[in-house]
Amino acid sequence: QAALNAALAGEVDVVTGFDANFTEQIEADGGFEVVLGQSTDKGTLAMNQSAGSPLADQRVRQAIRQAIDHSAFTDAFGAGQTLYGPIPELDPGYEDLSDVAPYDPDAARQLLADAGAEDLDLTLTIPSFYPTTIPQILVSDLNEVGITLTVNSVDFPTWINDVYINKDYDLSFVLHTEAR
Repeated sequence: QAALNAALAGEVDVVTGFDANFTEQIEADGGFEVVLGQSTDKGTLAMNQSAGSPLADQRVRQAIRQAIDHSAFTDAFGAGQTLYGPIPELDPGYEDLSDVAPYDPDAARQLLADAGAEDLDLTLTIPSFYPTTIPQILVSDLNEVGITLTVNSVDFPTWINDVYINKDYDLSFVLHTEAR
């Protein structure tokens, strides 16, 4: 938001990676044009598969994947595209995996039942500078299939320590921007 405010104040000429819901505000005075394009940036929901974790069971991980309405993210942000795998379209090795585990809350509930993981309680650890829209969608979608998701919004150094270094998390969300 600070970069966007700086652009609107005439302090910078280009802003990338802002919330597309601000497009109308940005273009209102005619000083800026919003140009959307493809990117290799991606949001990643990580699942800690440590031994003893309910997420060690592939059925639970697949249930979570099928419980999430991926299009809700692009709808909420007003831009973007849904990835169903780790490699974006612009990168070598991309494969359309949208039919592997499509959005299907009923199938997600069945997978959780098969895994004996009904009424699951998980925590999402997410850097505090991300929009609250991301955890809100995840909390809502997972709740629909019987998973209670608690959000732990932390500063980035804490996220690095807890998630990246110590692997002390259930679920985590992070945006990956790969240098070219």
